[in-house]
Amino acid sequence: MRPMTARCVLSALILAAALPATAGLVANPALRLEAEAGMGNTGAPMQERVGSGPAWINRVPAASQGREVMIAGQDGAVRFTLPRTLSAGTYTVAVTGYGQAFDGAPILAVLVNGIQKSRVTLDWAARATTSLRGVSLKPGDVLELRFVNDAYGGEGKDRNAVLDYVQLSAESTAPAFKTTASAPAPVVKASAVKAPTAKPPLVKAATPVAKAAPAAGSATVNVRSFGATGNGKTDDTAALNRAMASGAATVVFPEGQYLVSAPVIVQGNKRVIKADGNAQLVAASSFRGVPGQQRGMLWLRGVRDVTVQGLSIDGRKSTLPDQDDTLLIQGILATGSDTLIFRDLKIQDVTADGIAVLDSSNVLTEGNQITGTGRHGIWTFQTNNQVHRRNTVTGLGFTGSDDRRRRGGGIALLGTLGNGFIATDNILKQSSDTATKTEGMSQVEYRGNTIDTFGKDGIKVMPYPPKVASIRDVLIEKNTIVGIHPWRPDGSGYIVLQSVQGGRVLNNTVQGSKGEGEPYQEDAVRVNTYASGPQSSQIVIEGNDLRDTRRGVRLASDGAVVRGNTISGTSPWSRSGLIVSGQQVQILNNTFKGEVVGVLLDKGIRATRVQGNTFENHEQAAIYANNENPDTAVVDNRFGSGINMAVAGQINPGENCRGNTGGSCP
Repeated sequence: MRPMTARCVLSALILAAALPATAGLVANPALRLEAEAGMGNTGAPMQERVGSGPAWINRVPAASQGREVMIAGQDGAVRFTLPRTLSAGTYTVAVTGYGQAFDGAPILAVLVNGIQKSRVTLDWAARATTSLRGVSLKPGDVLELRFVNDAYGGEGKDRNAVLDYVQLSAESTAPAFKTTASAPAPVVKASAVKAPTAKPPLVKAATPVAKAAPAAGSATVNVRSFGATGNGKTDDTAALNRAMASGAATVVFPEGQYLVSAPVIVQGNKRVIKADGNAQLVAASSFRGVPGQQRGMLWLRGVRDVTVQGLSIDGRKSTLPDQDDTLLIQGILATGSDTLIFRDLKIQDVTADGIAVLDSSNVLTEGNQITGTGRHGIWTFQTNNQVHRRNTVTGLGFTGSDDRRRRGGGIALLGTLGNGFIATDNILKQSSDTATKTEGMSQVEYRGNTIDTFGKDGIKVMPYPPKVASIRDVLIEKNTIVGIHPWRPDGSGYIVLQSVQGGRVLNNTVQGSKGEGEPYQEDAVRVNTYASGPQSSQIVIEGNDLRDTRRGVRLASDGAVVRGNTISGTSPWSRSGLIVSGQQVQILNNTFKGEVVGVLLDKGIRATRVQGNTFENHEQAAIYANNENPDTAVVDNRFGSGINMAVAGQINPGENCRGNTGGSCP
């Protein structure tokens, strides 16, 4: 991608020379990045031709410089490489544009070097500006605005984003190093759900082993230079903490096993902790948890812009003395930090979580392998803007053991409170509990993940009362989910959305149990209300392949759209393809095959439209609308073979029952 130079427009002069010197502050220049000057998805300039890609340039007199960019396709993006003249620091990013709404407003994710920092909802039809504060930028960074919630319902029903320009205004310079950083979460636009401010119940800091690190330098140091042996027998804790306290920009672990009996503390900014060869941190048998506290074998405390890469971590929980469940030891723990990357790590057999990130922001986990943890694979608490991609988390499954050290295994990937959660292309296997879940988080995306064998739910998005009563902006797309088991007594389905306002479930594949293993409940997709929270709304379920579950879709959401899905099963296990428990639901162009009942309307459900669907092999009825279901419309459906009754219930003739083939309304 070429850096933006000539086409980046400076809209204000740098006033530093005219202002008095103030420590840590710079003048407030404004760098304007015109949308048409950015690069498209392929790294090439965008074209002035409609439909020439997911984004193109339009000439519009009202736009800045007379041009704007239409972003019309899913994941369409505009990317800017920041110029060398930019001062590294913290910026306000102001986005000017507007939205073309359909079934909800368009959303642009704001990413820096591939890591999502925040989101902008373009919920205005006229050109306007929204600002994101506290975004760290430096020369050469790639700033990207990506369209994440495309929707299309036919001519005149199209959701698009229009970007005019982005303006960067400096707030302060970024210090090279800070020993006591307590990173605030970035500010999200006013219409976004605000992250709670309550502290986690188990985050009291234990006494650190090492003193705070001095100012960071540019050197690379080797932990062996500080006395670490890496022989797997000598306690290397003190030596490793000396290496971390050196303030070096890069700390290297050569090949070996580094035995630790207490946390290795990382502090400071702009640091890389990495392995050179097969380097492994190993918990000594004397490593102890502390009641009411989190303890990480590697503990990042108040850091900013830190990468941990290539290390292996072995918690050896099966060799530790039997500890109480409240004594929590993580492989890696990060608290009060900002801009973290955990990449290509191998973490196994820790008593609690493989990676835990608390009270932090801007986190990327990528390419990690986490196995056999006593609690969760990856857990975040009150953490904004996180991306988890290409990780493999393998749980303990169901051991049937009473041994606390072997009984564990919780959720493979869990996010609790905060905003901005993206999980893509992960593999989550043998989860003793739910495979992956977010609690109290809005702006959630699950895309392209593979989930194989779990003990409760597959993918679950839910509130976190009383702090968060409802969730906004959820996308569940192109995931493959298989292997539900009754290892927890209250599991309900493969994809579960609760009290979600604006959710799309698109093009997922679910392979059900066919009744094998006696699952507690088994819905391929369940959308409902959590406790006394608000009902789910603005729900679209489209293009999914749902096979052999007890129930295909259980839907308690007014105004939902169920479109273009294939829902199949075999009687008697597969009872119903779709249960409708919301008013004014549209059921369009789906295929239902093999369930006892294809579509079942709950009592008192009204104004359901069943149109353009295909039904086959339903031993009771293709459509059951005999539960006081007024204003039901059955239009242009095809009723194939093996159907006992096409429609059960009284449907008004004329406009509400017409165009059907192979069967008719009673």
